[in-house]
Amino acid sequence: KLLDSQRQELAGVNAQLLEQKELQERALAMLEQERVATLERELWKHQKANEAFQKALREIGEIVTAVARGDLTMKVRMNTVEMDPEITTFKRTINAMMDQLQIFASEVSRVAREVGTEGLLGGQARIGGVDGTWKELTDNVNVMAQNLTDQVREIASVTTAVAHGDLTKKIERPARGEILQLQQTINTMVDQLRTFASEVTRVARDVGTEGI
Repeated sequence: KLLDSQRQELAGVNAQLLEQKELQERALAMLEQERVATLERELWKHQKANEAFQKALREIGEIVTAVARGDLTMKVRMNTVEMDPEITTFKRTINAMMDQLQIFASEVSRVAREVGTEGLLGGQARIGGVDGTWKELTDNVNVMAQNLTDQVREIASVTTAVAHGDLTKKIERPARGEILQLQQTINTMVDQLRTFASEVTRVARDVGTEGI
């Protein structure tokens, strides 16, 4: 009986050990399945992110091609739910750049049309929040427009004065190139008119007053 009792105890212990082993194997299997599932999810996320990035690159390539053709209206399409926040930031940066290009082109065209075609002097490009090359280009456009405005207005002032009989004014604003030649021509004309007027006045005075 003692031996049978010991055998039963050993059988019970062995059953418990087998049960524990089976539980451990199940737990390990579940852990392995979870690890595989997690890996598959990560691989799926990376695959989707790569596909989204490739799609964004294709769209950006299309935009660059459009810009090269002079089309500034295209933008990168923004998805409602973006997998990768870096891709979203990248797209927003590209679209912001396109907005800046549109504004810059529009303002430069407006100033050129107003000053060069419509004769509206004093026009300035108004582009807020720009730095670097964009600011330099904007400043150069505005300086060019302002210089042209100042030079044309001074030429108009001198010629108007001449038309009103004032031959004392001359163009003194610094200039270069053809504008300088035009200023020199007008100043020479004013000098000649003043000399001519002085001679006519002298002759009239000599003949009419002094009888010479």
